[in-house]
Amino acid sequence: MKIARTVLTLALVLCIFVSAVGCSFINVTPSAELEQKIYDYLQGKYPGLEFEIKSYTRDIYTSGKYVFKVFCVTTGIHFLVYQSSFLTTDSYTVTYANLAMEEMLVGVLGETIMSDHAKSLQWLDTYADDATGYRFREVDLATVPDSAVGLESIYRITMYAQTTEEALHSLRAITEKLDESGIHCNSISFEWVQNDYTIIFTTDTCTINDSSDEAITKFIDYIDGATQTDDLVNISFVSRVKRVTFSTKDLVPGTFVPGFNEDGSENGGTHNIHNPEDNPGLNKPESDKNDTH
Repeated sequence: MKIARTVLTLALVLCIFVSAVGCSFINVTPSAELEQKIYDYLQGKYPGLEFEIKSYTRDIYTSGKYVFKVFCVTTGIHFLVYQSSFLTTDSYTVTYANLAMEEMLVGVLGETIMSDHAKSLQWLDTYADDATGYRFREVDLATVPDSAVGLESIYRITMYAQTTEEALHSLRAITEKLDESGIHCNSISFEWVQNDYTIIFTTDTCTINDSSDEAITKFIDYIDGATQTDDLVNISFVSRVKRVTFSTKDLVPGTFVPGFNEDGSENGGTHNIHNPEDNPGLNKPESDKNDTH
């Protein structure tokens, strides 16, 4: 009996430990002092606006930061505030800017493209450059354009596509409509899920509009079939994400680009892209990069 009780006790302790570790973020009891600190921060940064903290959690196992879900009563914007011992940062301005531009882009693309091809649109990365998910981007709202015409970059367009054929059709429909509307992006990222991997393809609108269906199809098929990281495809195996950056304007001689420059001739190629079989030593998975966005 004593041994049985000991075993049961150990099993109970183990279950409690596993349950605790399994949830990095936990709900915490509201602290009036902590909440007031956030209110003071927001009112000092955005005078004249009224805010309401809806809830917050704390990451007790890694960064220790608090994550507040906040609502701006004045403008109707829901956003986040991160608070830690060394930094308080909020996503109010970038959320406001993205929502404003999303409305404009939806108007440009139209109902058919939004229902058949574009699941969501995001003008700017929520996080500051090189912030690795810890500091939100600050946006001067006075600089947000009144029109989407003339935009030079779009952070992310998430598509409904799940196959190479569907991805091709969606890329065509979206970039052709943007081009017709006077939106020629030097940088634009498309995201879709194909064969259990999220593909994030960063390019420019001219690369899609000026390339043949065959070239784009071969290119997407190469990404879909990639099983190791190379100079073209970066694979995050844990999060199951494949990231690709390619533009025809960067084509240089002697490189391998499926669909665009398969023989490495001087008529094509792209910067820092090669046939992965030429150097197996480069086929090493890169550590997962933070991507919420």
